[in-house]
Amino acid sequence: MTNPYQPNQFQPNQYPQQPLQSPPPFGQVPPPFGQAAPPPSMPIRERQKFGLDWWGIFPVLALIVVQVMFKDRLLHDPTRSDEFRKPDFIAGAITGAVIGGLLVSLLVSWIFTKIARGGRTLSTTLFTCMMCLFILTTVRPSHRKIDMVMRNQTAQIEAKAKAAEDAANEFRRAGGGEPAGIDAPGALERRLSTLATAQQATYDVIRTGDSAEADIANALRDIGVSQSDIEKQIEAFREAYRWPVNRASFAASRTIFAELHDILELLRAHRSSWRLDPISNKIIFDDTQLLHEFNNMQHELASDVEAQKAALENLRQH
Repeated sequence: MTNPYQPNQFQPNQYPQQPLQSPPPFGQVPPPFGQAAPPPSMPIRERQKFGLDWWGIFPVLALIVVQVMFKDRLLHDPTRSDEFRKPDFIAGAITGAVIGGLLVSLLVSWIFTKIARGGRTLSTTLFTCMMCLFILTTVRPSHRKIDMVMRNQTAQIEAKAKAAEDAANEFRRAGGGEPAGIDAPGALERRLSTLATAQQATYDVIRTGDSAEADIANALRDIGVSQSDIEKQIEAFREAYRWPVNRASFAASRTIFAELHDILELLRAHRSSWRLDPISNKIIFDDTQLLHEFNNMQHELASDVEAQKAALENLRQH
């Protein structure tokens, strides 16, 4: 009988040895039996710190140079109040514009660089593009400034025209050129005073309207508008306001006011030589020469009024 515990009874290949395997890495769990191992994870891309290349200083210098070169536009900027158009505020305005453009450009380039996970080249390119945008807005005036110039000029003419109309109405309320009530105490002086105000207001309207195109051109040129755009704005002003027609109307009023002034001055200079008929409301002169002169003035005034009406009607039709 063979002894099972004797060493010579075991065969060397009866129990083959399994090859040794290395344990799984620390932190990894081997897949369950019968399942494939998961694919290796993608390497995490390291985020780059935000920064600018050295050539990013050039757009900053360009913005400073442009702001200094176009500093005179701040003195004529219609969007700024008179207090902030003084030379004392120019240095502060330039500094604020440069700092504002720099901060906004840095902020925009930082946001887009973080979103795109770009490097210094991308951030510097974005920063340069934003600075160029600020430079262009400085060189080329905005439509808002152009519209402000046009509105200011139109408002100035309309204000003068409104003052002339109010002065003419005040003269009519004082009696105008009608004889009724002219012999009352102080009536003649009140008519002359209101007539002088109406004459001055009418003259101001004509003077403002005649210089409007030159004023518009100078104001637009001060804010950097090109000559072609200036001509377009002046043409639009002519079509919108129709100054030739309006000027003819104010010129006719000025002529009539001047003739009325001569008549009233004649009455004041020869106050003791005339009286007002209470029944017919006509002025009666004791001196025949004065009566003849007065009648000639009235006929000339009536003829000019009719001629001015016909001229204005013809001008409006064309």
